[in-house]
Amino acid sequence: MSNSPTVLAPSHAGTAHAGPAHAGTACAPFGPARTFLSFRLGTELFAMEVGCVREILELCRITRVPASPAHMLGVVNVRGTATAVMDLRSRFGLSPRPPGPDARIIVMEFLLDGGLVVVGGLADAVCEVVELAPAQVSPPPLVGMDWPAELVLGIAHREHDYLLLLDMARTLLSEPPRTPADGEGRTLLPPTR
Repeated sequence: MSNSPTVLAPSHAGTAHAGPAHAGTACAPFGPARTFLSFRLGTELFAMEVGCVREILELCRITRVPASPAHMLGVVNVRGTATAVMDLRSRFGLSPRPPGPDARIIVMEFLLDGGLVVVGGLADAVCEVVELAPAQVSPPPLVGMDWPAELVLGIAHREHDYLLLLDMARTLLSEPPRTPADGEGRTLLPPTR
């Protein structure tokens, strides 16, 4: 690992950056074709809209911040700005594991209460940029899914895999799920109000 991040440009040259995602707004119906960045956490494949992706960094030194939540790994220097990095495995209730050679930090941006929030997420691997038409996306099932429905935009079938399309603003800014380390197994329930 190096001490300074290396920027890896996503391979979606020519795609217009839609600007930061808006947190706290209802998920839009899956209308015209949309572009997603897919990433892996263990054997599970997820995707987020490219409009919330600022950049992708090779794994670099992460400075731990005392008294931060368990899913927060610390901060990295992104062009002179301290940027918080969360462990997406922990954030999504998956068992922790050390980062491998394909691990990347996905730097995302969201508008929250009129201000720009920038946060990084450590993924086991970043896979590809994909464009999905409405016909390729199904709504999340009402039963049998560990993910709260309000965090999921849909499920896309691609070749031999399914992509779980996440509303990253809602996912990252909501209460984290309990992890297997909590002693009660993997539960991914929406926050209680």
